[in-house]
Amino acid sequence: MKRLNFSMSGIESISDELYKPIVGISTQNIAGDLVIGLIAWHQDGAGICCRSKMYDVAPRIELGVLDFSMVRDAKDRKCEGFLDGSLPLFGILDVLVMTIEADGVIAESGIILHSAGGRIVIACGAAPYSLAIYDSRFPERNFLPEYGITEYKKEPIQSRNN
Repeated sequence: MKRLNFSMSGIESISDELYKPIVGISTQNIAGDLVIGLIAWHQDGAGICCRSKMYDVAPRIELGVLDFSMVRDAKDRKCEGFLDGSLPLFGILDVLVMTIEADGVIAESGIILHSAGGRIVIACGAAPYSLAIYDSRFPERNFLPEYGITEYKKEPIQSRNN
C-alpha cells in the first residue's frame, strides 16, 4: 500500500518539533473562517507552519497531507491573526498522527496534540487546501476535516519514521 507522509521543509525531526511547548498560534484565513495556514509558536520565537497539500489518488479522489515548514524569525511570518498569545504555555504530552485510507493509499492527514490543558487537532480541511482546527479550550469553533473524525486511524508519532 502506498503511503503519503507529511511533507516537510527545513525540519530534521517532525516529532521533536511537535513536542515543543506552544506559546501561541497564528492563522492565515481566507473567505472569513477558512484557515489555509497555521503557525504554532515556540518559546524561542521560532514556529512550525502547517498547511495542506492535496494529492490525486484516483479519479475524483483527493487526499490531503499536512505540509510543515519552519518559521525562524519575523520576516518569515506568513500567517497573521494571533489566536492564543495570552493563554498559558501549552506543553505537549503526546502527539498522534491521523491517517486516512482511500483507494489503496494511506495519507498522513492530521495531528492531535495532547497537553494537560486539553488537545489541539489539526487536519486537512473539507475545502481543498484548507485546515480544520479544533482546540478543546475553544470548542465552539467550527471543525470541518476532510473526512469524519472517526474515519481516521490514530497512531503515536513515534511509531512512524521521521
